[in-house]
Amino acid sequence: PDHKLMDHSCECCRIALEREPDGNVAAFFRGVFGDNIRDHAFAVLRTDGKVDHPERVTFSGWRIAACPHQGPGLAIGSNGVLHGVWYEASHGPAIWYGQLDPGHLPRHKLKLGGPGAGHADVAVRNRNVWVVWNQVSAKGYQLMLRASHDDGVTFGAPRVIAESTAAVYSP
Repeated sequence: PDHKLMDHSCECCRIALEREPDGNVAAFFRGVFGDNIRDHAFAVLRTDGKVDHPERVTFSGWRIAACPHQGPGLAIGSNGVLHGVWYEASHGPAIWYGQLDPGHLPRHKLKLGGPGAGHADVAVRNRNVWVVWNQVSAKGYQLMLRASHDDGVTFGAPRVIAESTAAVYSP
């Protein structure tokens, strides 16, 4: 059956879903808190039909009465670490990475890209974490990559892995 998770969420931003090792499904999405604060929430959709109450996982306080059309990305490590990427613009447009800890500030939070960066996603295998995002440049669009080999504690420098002069969307 349908279950209401929150009273308000951003209706245009994609929802990141990822299967947990126990078979439950984790949802990472842009919630609307208070007076149009567009931070993110996390909830677990359980295989027994029960749903955990969503908890806030980003705390930028970005207030905007519009939809940014940029949902988050989520990957869950075999050790249960929740790796998230998201877009926000409380202090200028930016893509962020962090290890999500529902109800608390993200750990190892890192700004990945600034103006022109968007539509990030994340993947994880063992202790390797890869984050990709689109970057608008004077030449068109670049697909950017940053990689970590220590479970997201540190990342290498950003590098271009593809370019296009045609419009692109999510990596």
